[in-house]
Amino acid sequence: MKFEDLNLRISLEYIKKKGFDEPTEIQRRTIPLILQGKDVIAGSKTGSGKTIAFSCGIVENIQMTRKQIKALILTPTRELCKQVFEVINSLSNHEVVCIYGGASIEPQIKMLKNANIVVGTPGRVIDHILRKTIDLKHVEITVLDEADRMVDMGFVEDVEFILDKCKKQRQNLFFSATLSNDVRQLTKKYLQEPEIVLLESYVQKHKLKQIYYDVPANLKFSLLVHLLNEEKSGLVMV
Repeated sequence: MKFEDLNLRISLEYIKKKGFDEPTEIQRRTIPLILQGKDVIAGSKTGSGKTIAFSCGIVENIQMTRKQIKALILTPTRELCKQVFEVINSLSNHEVVCIYGGASIEPQIKMLKNANIVVGTPGRVIDHILRKTIDLKHVEITVLDEADRMVDMGFVEDVEFILDKCKKQRQNLFFSATLSNDVRQLTKKYLQEPEIVLLESYVQKHKLKQIYYDVPANLKFSLLVHLLNEEKSGLVMV
């Protein structure tokens, strides 16, 4: 299967520019469901391509209206918040805003006035709700990214508070490496007849080549720099 086979319109150009040809398993199995407007629970580890999966779905599905937030993505950490923002901002022509703690809130307040898609951490989203600087009543799609980490970090009540502020009739997408009891309780409360996609194998074995280097600890960084300078395979995870 190629990305062209997934009936993508808006996001396909970005996918091609990035040099992606074949979708990963999580993308192949979830994007068609998301495009159909279904609620989805996806068991998928970090690095499996889930961000592109739900980002494509959002970009293709939401009806853009000026100065209305149509999609909300919740992430457990600001680092992940920034990563998701970069992907979805590159995918679309929508106004995408990234909000997280540890950064000045005033610029965020200004940007939220024109936002179509918001990526945020629970604490900062709640801060904006309490300040009445964010309006979630038009949200058509909500995403919980790394839902299990959100639960582990004690964000369950925060997540529920936020989701209860969103439009009642909406599409819900939960992506999680594991489906703990707490995550399952959240899905039961908020998802309507969800499609469940659980991956047993996260990497196609015939595409995986593993190499290791046995070097003294003081040479690890030098070796890493050398490999990053010389390795030409394209995508790299450290």
